[in-house]
Amino acid sequence: MVLMLAFWPETSGVGDLSQFYRDNYLMPSAELYAKAERYGLEGDMADSALVCYTILSNRFSADLPMDEKVLCVKSIAQMAYQYYFHYYEYSKALEQIARAQEMMEAIDCEIPIVYLYYGLMYCSIGQQSCDETTAMMSIDYLKKLFTQRFLSMTSIPST
Repeated sequence: MVLMLAFWPETSGVGDLSQFYRDNYLMPSAELYAKAERYGLEGDMADSALVCYTILSNRFSADLPMDEKVLCVKSIAQMAYQYYFHYYEYSKALEQIARAQEMMEAIDCEIPIVYLYYGLMYCSIGQQSCDETTAMMSIDYLKKLFTQRFLSMTSIPST
């Protein structure tokens, strides 16, 4: 990782890392999240996405409005995605997604992307290791995702 950061300015197309960080540090959260998503979708800009998501996740505070807290949690989940699918750093990815789930529970708000990424990671690990228990963990998280999404889309009339 240290070696990667040493070459980051030359390979990312962004320039000086500290200048990039300073330029994005004061950006509004929603705007920074959108920028990070764009970087994440460009296959060769995962490092820039990680910097943006790190800035956002470090903003977390009990005093933030709920929408800002949700963006912080989503940023951590997106960091897990970047670590898993771009850098193949599985332990770092699972560490980040666990952190996202912890924060999600702390703010008492279910965020579907956390369940999705847990499910995708465990599915991939289960397939690679041919481990049925891990594959079942994947199904459990994906069930949570679909249940949560279904319940949020439907309202049950009270009787």
